[in-house]
Amino acid sequence: MKTLALVSISVLTIGLAAPAAAQSVPPVESAPPTQSASDAESAVQDIVVTAQRREERLQDVPIAVSAVTADTLGKTGVRDTIDLRLAVPALYASNGNGYLFVRLRGVGSLAGGPGLENAIASYVDGVYVGSQGGGIFSFGNIERIEVLKGPQGTLFGRNATGGLIQVITREPSHTTSGDLSVGYANYNSLSTRGYLTGGLSDTVAADFSFYANSQGDGWGKNLFNGHDAFRVYHDYGVRSKIVFEPSSSDKFTLSADYANSKNSMIGAAPLEGTKPRFGGGATFTLSNRYDLNTNHDPLINAEGGGGSLRWERDLGFARFSSTSAYRAYKFRRQFDLDLTPTPFFWFSNMVQKDRQFSQELQLSSNKNSGPLSWVAGAFYYGASGRYDPLVQNFESAAPPPAQGMRSWKSTTDTTSFAGYAQGTYAITSDTKLTLGGRYTTEKRTLDGTQDFTATLTGLTTREAAVSGRSQRFNKFTYRVSLDHHFTKDVLGYASINTGFKSGGFNTTTLVASAFGYNPFAPETLTAYEVGLKTQFLDHRLTFNVAGFLYDYKNIQISTFLNGPIVIINGPSARLKGIDAEFNLRATKAFRINASAQILSGKYNSAFPTCLIGTPLGGVPLTTGNCQGNDLPVTAKLTTTLAPEYRITLAGEGELSLNANWYHSSGWFTDSDNVIRQPAFDEFGASARWTSPNERYNLELWGKNLSNARSFNAQTEIQTGDHYTSYAAPRTYGVRAGIKF
Repeated sequence: MKTLALVSISVLTIGLAAPAAAQSVPPVESAPPTQSASDAESAVQDIVVTAQRREERLQDVPIAVSAVTADTLGKTGVRDTIDLRLAVPALYASNGNGYLFVRLRGVGSLAGGPGLENAIASYVDGVYVGSQGGGIFSFGNIERIEVLKGPQGTLFGRNATGGLIQVITREPSHTTSGDLSVGYANYNSLSTRGYLTGGLSDTVAADFSFYANSQGDGWGKNLFNGHDAFRVYHDYGVRSKIVFEPSSSDKFTLSADYANSKNSMIGAAPLEGTKPRFGGGATFTLSNRYDLNTNHDPLINAEGGGGSLRWERDLGFARFSSTSAYRAYKFRRQFDLDLTPTPFFWFSNMVQKDRQFSQELQLSSNKNSGPLSWVAGAFYYGASGRYDPLVQNFESAAPPPAQGMRSWKSTTDTTSFAGYAQGTYAITSDTKLTLGGRYTTEKRTLDGTQDFTATLTGLTTREAAVSGRSQRFNKFTYRVSLDHHFTKDVLGYASINTGFKSGGFNTTTLVASAFGYNPFAPETLTAYEVGLKTQFLDHRLTFNVAGFLYDYKNIQISTFLNGPIVIINGPSARLKGIDAEFNLRATKAFRINASAQILSGKYNSAFPTCLIGTPLGGVPLTTGNCQGNDLPVTAKLTTTLAPEYRITLAGEGELSLNANWYHSSGWFTDSDNVIRQPAFDEFGASARWTSPNERYNLELWGKNLSNARSFNAQTEIQTGDHYTSYAAPRTYGVRAGIKF
């Protein structure tokens, strides 16, 4: 809480932003279509999104967007960013050593470290979250989540090669209200979350939310010492907004948040049926896929927070906004990289510190601006990420002792400026043309040292030092879109969008090598897309579909180099696919949501530096050509299905029965296409009772009731071992809540 207090003082002092993640975005409003009252009860409610940096009906936006409301999140069991895939099949999210790894339509990154960012940008209330560790958080006061598919190189821009995730939190209200819930689940898990809002004066409203989770028992055990594995010791966070509206033209939103977590969710083991190099030649087997057998326990301690100040002013002809935000994170991790109880090498102390400041100025036309609507702005982003330090230990079970210890202290600084503009012109009342562009100039700087301390002598040798090594990257990206309303409820569109993800430095490869410390280059993506957004049956049925073709070049690919993960530039790839969403409100009582994605992604140029392993493992990786192989974590078919049935209990409230099904056809885990995640199905269900006055609720829920076996992370390390961890097992519990 000390961090949060300092954040708040800093915000008030400089009038800009203390560590933060939230600016004000108006809440979703339901805009019922013209129909009878009885029809409206079973119609699909309109969702307002901000995909084009202004409020628009989802069905009127010529972009492939999945908008998931708080109600839908609850029914599908989505409690944090990792669970989002259950609601958006085009999205894959996992926890990789405490980092949020995301892939959207086959585009994304599986590497983490200082200065490394996802190709799927994360935003909270319009504020960019650069640190991958900061992207993993539990959902508290969520209004909705928007997932924009495809490169967002104009209005958002910041490294959004494959798309972005925009989390929208609740807006404070002048009416005093709130809610509180508590829950208990298997593995002796406890959870609580709460929200309170109200008016402080006629012009000021505020809110406060919190969540806290703990897991008393791990999903597995470390067989070496009997300690719990895959256990959340604590996970809590707080968030607050204050909205000040001194006049009808001005609005100020001050936000702050803080989160803290300690867990062993970064554990890993060799893939069953393989022979780890340091496992004594035996085939690895475990009775429980969440068990480990390592002489060092995995552990992560993470904390972070931030704040923002947003000023919005109505100028009459346009609307002006200024958003200032600062965020800071600290992670401390340890894990045994040889994956066995045999002493060899492990990372005993990985301390990563990230901080960022962003400033955005934006001017957008008002709704009554005639046939042309437009938005223009400028964006600044400054960030620093460092290992302080990263320590790799080499051990030995018997004399002579192992070599010693290697440590890195390295920093990557980022300074980025961008200017952007986008305009939409109504050629006719039904046809619109959109043109947009963004120019980005970015400078990356690397400083660092690499030292080795010998066990026998205690002497420390400086192996490498880099000071002030920098590289600048400049890029223009654009968007062209044509959309047409064939009828009031049928919108068709075609678009070309480009994306750019900046190059950078690897902070653990300071010694010149085949990969070197020379900066890896930017990756680019050009997307061609056509889509239809439709509503039928008096708005009871919504069906949206999009087809896309991606030209993905100079792909930034993660690989292991002497232990740490690094980024190298790979070949180009071609991705093509179709995704669709279906929402039917058949009656007032019965509703069903479904979605699907069909995807193909392959490397279509030479890839001679591809690292190649063997199915049995334990043999150091070699290099070869992976041209023609599937991209990693790219399932050919992913589907979701979520029916809901509501039963009115005469005088006793309402019972809502929900089920959800997630299917994946499976994928290859690495570029060499050696190990494959088999097809799997996850099932979830819940039964929720709500009192007649909607004040009380009680819910029984279950996730992954099929106990599906799916990888959370799986990759090959340089020794040839298959580094593996699994997504959550079957969980179930009860939750009770109250609204006031």
